[in-house]
Amino acid sequence: MTGFVLAAVCAGLCVLNVYIGFVRPPPVFRRYAQTGAIVFFLLTIFSAYFGWREIRAVDELAALIDPVPEIVAVLYVPTPGEMQTIANAMAAVPGSTRTGNTQAERRQLAMNVEGLRARHWRLDTAMSPDSVIGFYREQRHRRDWQIASDSPPFLTLKRGVESLMIYTSRDRLRSITEVWYMYKQGSE
Repeated sequence: MTGFVLAAVCAGLCVLNVYIGFVRPPPVFRRYAQTGAIVFFLLTIFSAYFGWREIRAVDELAALIDPVPEIVAVLYVPTPGEMQTIANAMAAVPGSTRTGNTQAERRQLAMNVEGLRARHWRLDTAMSPDSVIGFYREQRHRRDWQIASDSPPFLTLKRGVESLMIYTSRDRLRSITEVWYMYKQGSE
């Protein structure tokens, strides 16, 4: 739900910037507020999209493997392709100084090409990291996935050319376990 909360905040800031930039523009802030209105409009759209993806995350993961029980929170992790789309949209905003054509940015995009095929999710659970790994050691929860590597806090599963890495990390402040999933297709 963090995507929808962020979308609501961005929508409010967009309205404020529209008012300052277009309705009652003080000459000093007019250009900044107009640019801010466009940026917050885009951020509202992207945040709402990520909120929608968070709602679907458990179902997407359930299509691959049984999600860990006792889910407390869900976080959708955008793919590098989605992040590049956001960066390109922001670069197109009038008044933006970002060109997207620097050598470092092109190198980073080339490094992310491999990650374009990977999908990521994070589920927070009340279970301990050992319990999560134990849950996935049982064949009935893995379905047709085979264990390729079992070295807690990592568990790597394979199914043909598909791989699914599960990583667990205990957040002691919130008394939860973060379970990270990375699904990749097409690597042997």
